[in-house]
Amino acid sequence: MRVDFSEWYSRICLDSESDIIETRWNTLKAYCDKDEHEILELTKLFFELPADESFIKNFVEFYNDDDISFNGNNKREIAVLAGSTLMYLLENNREYLNKILLAIMSLALIHKDVIIPDIIKKIEEKFINISVQLREIEEEQDFEESILENIKANKNLSEELDENTENNYDMFNSIVQQIVNLGDNQIKLYKRLNVHREESKILSWIVGKYSENLQRKLNKKLNQSKAALVIGKELADKVNILPGPYASRAFLSNMLSLCKDDNKKSLIEMVDLLSDDMKIIIVEKYKIIDKGINTPVLMAINDAIKSDKCEVWKHTFNNSFNIQAESIILDNLDWAYQLYLECLLIKCYNGGNSYGC
Repeated sequence: MRVDFSEWYSRICLDSESDIIETRWNTLKAYCDKDEHEILELTKLFFELPADESFIKNFVEFYNDDDISFNGNNKREIAVLAGSTLMYLLENNREYLNKILLAIMSLALIHKDVIIPDIIKKIEEKFINISVQLREIEEEQDFEESILENIKANKNLSEELDENTENNYDMFNSIVQQIVNLGDNQIKLYKRLNVHREESKILSWIVGKYSENLQRKLNKKLNQSKAALVIGKELADKVNILPGPYASRAFLSNMLSLCKDDNKKSLIEMVDLLSDDMKIIIVEKYKIIDKGINTPVLMAINDAIKSDKCEVWKHTFNNSFNIQAESIILDNLDWAYQLYLECLLIKCYNGGNSYGC
């Protein structure tokens, strides 16, 4: 991370001397030692999107305390520091793992022009690795044998204690350890059941070829563009373990392939294809955080609900997001995946510990 930071910082501040880079690095580490971090605000700074003014002020002041010449005028430097902060936290503080992964991924598809593309690449790799690791399940036999061994060990120790009540301190410690092991195995069992529950719901959804929210079978009479956002939301509904299954794009692709393919569309077109009722269903389930800048599709849907006139909500969105909604054009699979990620990010923040966030 130290080598990466030096390279990233040097790209933006070409004339930076080694002592300045070292100072920035030390300040970054000190900043990461804080008790709490606003991941969504750091993400907005990294993507150079409008962030909370008080957060920016505090961020700049923190670096200014170590270097009086530092100020917030160089937005590109701020973006590098914010992105590097997120990467450092990702590597050194597991508490923020899912929040960072989903916050970055929720903007990476739409906001592709980032100052340090390496960070996006590393996040995408980490996202895949974590998704795979969380679903690696121990061999059934090994897991069951582990539980049985713990039960037998506790039974044997209890019998020994009945026969000899003197000098049994070590024996008590062994019992405590066996109880701890049983607790660990119960946690593993709970996680396994969660995986099976999630996979069962997704499998039923795919095999059924049915959209609960659209209340219809998916077939060629329905355009992909009209189904894409709804399908993305429905897959997110079924995810119990963040940051979601590794094969999520494949699941979405499978469901979309049942519908009639059509051309790429802009964010404006995709939102306007949703019925008023569907817009409400989506945003009531996944309420935007703050102004919604970290979740652009949900933000656009929310703005569209407030005004049924496209020109009005488009203007509101463009002013908030600093990107023209009509210029954001993706294919149907990307739109489905985009809303899926945004919904998972909302789940992560609203669900808290129940989703490992």
